[in-house]
Amino acid sequence: MLSALSSNIQFPQQLETPYITINGNQIEFLETGPRISRPNPISNNNDSTDEERIPEWLTESARLLRQNEAIAIPTETVYGLAANALSAEAVKKIFAAKNRPSDNPLIVHISSIEMLRQLYSQDMLAPSSPQSGDNSQQQPFVPFLGERGGGGTEESSKNISSGSHNSWPEIPEIYHSLIKKSWPGALTIVLPRPPCIPIEVLGGAHAKTVAFRFPSHPVARAIIAATGVPLAAPSANASGRPSPTLAEHVLNDLSGKIPLIVDGGQCQVGLESTVVDAITPNKTIVLPSQEHQQGTTASSGNSGTKKYCESVVPLVLRPGGITVEDLRTLGGAWEHAMVYKRDFVDKKIELLPTTPGMKYKHYSPSALVTLFVPSSQPKKDGRQDKDAIAAEIETMTENMYKKYIFARQQDPNAAIIGIIARPQTIKLLKESLTESSFPETTNGQIIYRTVYSVDDLAHQMFRYMREMDQLGASAIYIEGVSDMDAGLAIMNRLDKASTFQVIC
Repeated sequence: MLSALSSNIQFPQQLETPYITINGNQIEFLETGPRISRPNPISNNNDSTDEERIPEWLTESARLLRQNEAIAIPTETVYGLAANALSAEAVKKIFAAKNRPSDNPLIVHISSIEMLRQLYSQDMLAPSSPQSGDNSQQQPFVPFLGERGGGGTEESSKNISSGSHNSWPEIPEIYHSLIKKSWPGALTIVLPRPPCIPIEVLGGAHAKTVAFRFPSHPVARAIIAATGVPLAAPSANASGRPSPTLAEHVLNDLSGKIPLIVDGGQCQVGLESTVVDAITPNKTIVLPSQEHQQGTTASSGNSGTKKYCESVVPLVLRPGGITVEDLRTLGGAWEHAMVYKRDFVDKKIELLPTTPGMKYKHYSPSALVTLFVPSSQPKKDGRQDKDAIAAEIETMTENMYKKYIFARQQDPNAAIIGIIARPQTIKLLKESLTESSFPETTNGQIIYRTVYSVDDLAHQMFRYMREMDQLGASAIYIEGVSDMDAGLAIMNRLDKASTFQVIC
């Protein structure tokens, strides 16, 4: 049963939702802030000039966000529904627009390491609730973190990649190497909760941590920097639906519920970020101390005695664009990173999640999804046996064919069937599913969508599922991939989206 949402958020019958198209390649980051090389007008207003550093679309986005509205913005992973993460009022609008369960936590997005560090400053007070009987119409104070104009974004990303930040005392040290390698990007890390983040972001008062991400998408970075506050931003879809990778997906789900959609084109990754927790002591491991790992021997009582310490095992709570294999290259505790549900289970984590995607059904189109799961696993060198692949495809094709014919026998006039698969599988299916397969009375058809690689499936699968929904498919058959490397995140999403699974 879904948790109750705040009842004091109401939408008008029809809220106009402007739709702005932006070219992210026109944005560059200077020390003074984001700069756009040519005007990107809001609506049809072409009054902007090339000399304007902050265009109207960015000003309008920041204005709405600082007024505690929720707007849709592009990121490199999926489109996000963003709102001021420091305001409980703004965050509640995210939950209301999505019809999202209130105990499903949100990820907080930043535009620089400095913005993240400022959240832990003594100057940042805990969010206050309105006093009863206070009828004041005065707008709440919204701080501006960082330099005016969004400065610090380029400085932070340069220093992250070069490793010139030697001390981030607010951030646990175990994350430093990971941040230098993977931020900005499709990585979310779990950190202790800053007092200024309201509990609505956390999904309830039980949580003591917050998930943070520094996105690489230029439009998202520019909007966060210009707004001057971190933005809570889950995927910009109706709760439970496939994640939006195009602005039109957002429009289909949320039109009339939010005041603005910023269109930055198709998302580059197509899957949500990887979420890691390296601070919660769910599991621990004994490792050599840092001094010993670096090649020196630490003394502990007796000369020459090696020193060991207990370390938290990093947990991948949600696989995504950064793979487990990527994490393990960092060495130390990261070599022992474990994936939730694949390597371990913990009912407490599922009942009281600290990050999204762990408790509720996600990513599902209206059509029933059948996932065909590969049974053959790659060899140690990452390759698969050709004969095993051929047998697997033949088995998958046969099962798809049987399920399709059965569906047609049940209701010849019903529906359209969608198939998402590799070229070899589609070739075999087309040879099997000829016109003679269909009852004479059928009005249906098969929609084929080809994916050419694991990365292509990640990039296109949500888009294809939504497209098949719009075309009226009653069932969608998807060919899965091995759960190695990037395939792990894909199969995680397809497992949640599917109603049926067939092992091939």
